Amino acid sequence: MCKGLPLYSLILYCFGVVLGGSTVVVRPSSITACIVERIFEILGPSIKALPIELASCSGSQFIERVVDDADIQTLLFTGSFPNLSRLQPILPNSKRLIYCGSGINPFIVGKDCLKYLTFQEIASTIVKSRIYNSGQDCLCSERILIAESVADDFIDVLTENVRQICVGEYRDHRADVVPLLGNIADSVAAQVSKVHSDQNWLVPFKREGSLIHPSLVELSLADPLLNAEKFAPVFTIARYSDDTELTKSLTSKYRFGATVIGSYNSTVLSQFPHISRLQTVIEDEAEDCHVPFGGCGRSGFVRNGLETKDGPILYSIETTDTHN
Repeated sequence: MCKGLPLYSLILYCFGVVLGGSTVVVRPSSITACIVERIFEILGPSIKALPIELASCSGSQFIERVVDDADIQTLLFTGSFPNLSRLQPILPNSKRLIYCGSGINPFIVGKDCLKYLTFQEIASTIVKSRIYNSGQDCLCSERILIAESVADDFIDVLTENVRQICVGEYRDHRADVVPLLGNIADSVAAQVSKVHSDQNWLVPFKREGSLIHPSLVELSLADPLLNAEKFAPVFTIARYSDDTELTKSLTSKYRFGATVIGSYNSTVLSQFPHISRLQTVIEDEAEDCHVPFGGCGRSGFVRNGLETKDGPILYSIETTDTHN
């Protein structure tokens, strides 16, 4: 089940699995189904030569097929964790379950950040890591955590950078942010509506249909919007007073990527599979189906029989018939 950006989802979850010797049946999200169908049309004979079937049934019908068909040995699921929770009890233990979930990734601006980069360089890095694919990427920075001692000056610089982001349509090569896929804009607007005070918005939230303009809001460390995957160019920031408070805020069931500008170290931070220091994780990202990908906990795991192990996951290996 593909979500997010369809082409590289196919590369990572389908083509990589085929290279491992498996046959794939892909049922795209309803959000991206028409785009995936168009990709299959464009690839034409090339993709028809591969052992990949495009299923056009509903999600519930697809799951019924997975449960009942003895030839289907592995389900690779990229939906939401609540949907996964409903799925797990009905999927037989005889079938391997691979999950790639949300990345609610922290970007940490430490009190000594100016030893490494200027405020402008840090702000530019944050913008790049937040608006990659218009924010529709699980490795985008979702929460920006700023040391109190540098917060006032840094937030001014970041605010100006967010205001300068170029917005446009899909064919506009100058645009940094374009309309979001499917109905994602609806869910983002619903998340944002729960922010209680308009005064929190340093760059106001603005929506035009499926286009979400870049916005910037300051929240508390415990705010649900800060600690949720927005999948849109909504910048959420929070201040922390010391390393103890920061460490507490990083404790999460979602562990994917983290970026640190400063000298902060902790055992909690070491639990994030993708960690970058002094640069954005996005600049290091490659859609390479030959290397492990994903997070830990609710961000990614493999269930094989009664055993479950955290990601990252090398899909071509985890989906082969001979792998135990």
